[in-house]
Amino acid sequence: MAWWRVVWKIAAIAALSSILVPMQLLVRANTKGPASARIPRWWHAGLRRILGIQVTVDGVAVTDRPTLFVGNHLSHFDIFVLGSVLPASFIAKDEMATWPIANQLCALQDTVFVSRRPRDAAKMAERMQAVLQHRRSLVLFPEGTTSDGCAVAPFKSSLFSAFLGKGNGEWTLQPFTLVLLAVDGEPVAAAGERDAYCFYGDMVMAGHMRYFLGLRGAHLRLIFHPPRPVRANEDRKQLATELHAVVAAGT
Repeated sequence: MAWWRVVWKIAAIAALSSILVPMQLLVRANTKGPASARIPRWWHAGLRRILGIQVTVDGVAVTDRPTLFVGNHLSHFDIFVLGSVLPASFIAKDEMATWPIANQLCALQDTVFVSRRPRDAAKMAERMQAVLQHRRSLVLFPEGTTSDGCAVAPFKSSLFSAFLGKGNGEWTLQPFTLVLLAVDGEPVAAAGERDAYCFYGDMVMAGHMRYFLGLRGAHLRLIFHPPRPVRANEDRKQLATELHAVVAAGT
């Protein structure tokens, strides 16, 4: 790990954010529609390049209608990968709404914070409908956590509940799979350091991010699987099982 990389990457991220964050504040003062996703996409793309994360995209993402993108989750760096490719907002745990700085950045890209408490189901459905009204797409990581990428954990079916109610016919579902190919120039199939990118278990976020910043980056494959509509009266458990099988087949 090179410390000079850590320093210049942090400086570059700060410089990029100092330009794009004020621009996004101005845009959001006027609209929350698809146009408000443009600057966050530039920000994610800039951060991805600063971090040295290369992405090979297979398949075509749906961008002409509100879509729920569903896939596996390897690391906090996945946000920059997907955010640079998709004009979409993210679904995150409600605890992130209390994180300093991160919560403000999430708000600027219309992140939807969700709770797994049954009593909050109605509020979650309302938030999803608000996204639909603004013709925005969403990214969901239904594993509910990150992993080392060697396997895809079972999908939590409760996370699909909000998409199976009123207005569900307006959503399109598109599964995706993230595959880590290389870290710091070394294929993970050989000597590549998988844990330098993947974040899971009892890893400490600050230390993990600092270590990765000192490396040359990573290379991932992002696979977009064929989309399909949300069908009326779908069973959420069957839906979760079906989507899990598609995503896992791509690893």
